[in-house]
Amino acid sequence: MLELKNCNVFLDEDSLGELGAMLDADKHHSILLVTGSASYEASGARLLLAPLLEGREVTRVFDFQTNPQKSDLCRILDEISGINFSAIIAVGGGSVIDVAKLIKCFRQASDQIDKVLCSDREAKPSSAALFALPTTAGSGSEATQFAVLYDGAVKHSIAHPKLLPDAAWLLPSILSSVPRDIAAAAALDAFCQGVESYWSIHSTDESKNLARRAICLTWEFMLPAVIDHDKAAIREMAKAACLAGMAINLTKTTAPHALSYALTIHFGLMHGHAVGLMLPDIYKYNEAVGNEDVLDHRGVEYVRRVMTEIAMMLSCSSVTDAAEAIRERIKNLGLPNSLSAAGITNKKQHELIIKDGFNPDRVNNNPRKLSIQGLHSILAVTSK
Repeated sequence: MLELKNCNVFLDEDSLGELGAMLDADKHHSILLVTGSASYEASGARLLLAPLLEGREVTRVFDFQTNPQKSDLCRILDEISGINFSAIIAVGGGSVIDVAKLIKCFRQASDQIDKVLCSDREAKPSSAALFALPTTAGSGSEATQFAVLYDGAVKHSIAHPKLLPDAAWLLPSILSSVPRDIAAAAALDAFCQGVESYWSIHSTDESKNLARRAICLTWEFMLPAVIDHDKAAIREMAKAACLAGMAINLTKTTAPHALSYALTIHFGLMHGHAVGLMLPDIYKYNEAVGNEDVLDHRGVEYVRRVMTEIAMMLSCSSVTDAAEAIRERIKNLGLPNSLSAAGITNKKQHELIIKDGFNPDRVNNNPRKLSIQGLHSILAVTSK
């Protein structure tokens, strides 16, 4: 079991009974069950949860987009407004867990959504207990206080300590059921979260230790987990995803994540795949930091040392070699490893990515300052 400050994460197949014990101990008789439309059945989660949910009043929510929209949330809140549930169980990938967090956040304040999104009002989550059973090893959402919500093409991140799940279960039997491309994208998401947290300007000794463990575990186990469906490797990937989530919970993500959301919304790329495509060239860009554009208060030499440390974690002798190794790893996972291979080839598409992906807050977490011109250069290289 991994212990977070306010959340326990269980990794053993026989640990699910703890969920039933928690539901009984706190007398949670009315449950809101948030799931994917197909993964709940396909993953085997329905059969595993059936004995624990027997005798309780369960309302299931599953009708929302993969990248949840504000319109989805408003509709769901309206549909469940008369239900007096005391616990939420989320079973699915990162988006499913995000929807569960958003319901907890706004169930008693649906009229405040716009104000929270505009940062005019702090989120005030309800007191409902929140439990998570991820069906993918990658998002790390079970270990963070963040939830993503889209308003059209605009991505918003909502944060509050009470959005961290009370407990989560990362069970290999559930995680091994996902299709290979989804597993590959999830693995890349965990890896990229680790890398971005490690180089974030907000990194600390604690966050870097978590991120280092996540990077090393994902690099070692992502191929056997995704390609061979090796149960032991899947378990290690689940642990890595949680560690990466714990790391970004402390530091937030940086430029690759900021740009990835536009790739997902406009071009349909899975989130983790989109982040993975952006990572190698931003990695090389960050190594070339100078005194005129360094954003990390620890200075240029510190940033360059961090980039070298990441390369060493990947058993590479240079940042250039490490960036190419990452690109090759994406290919070995069975995914297109460049923007051009993913069908993104022209400047008009690049403009769209920059327009909806250049989030100043997240970009400014990056150790080297990014300008619009710099992003154009990075996208041109990534598209080759």
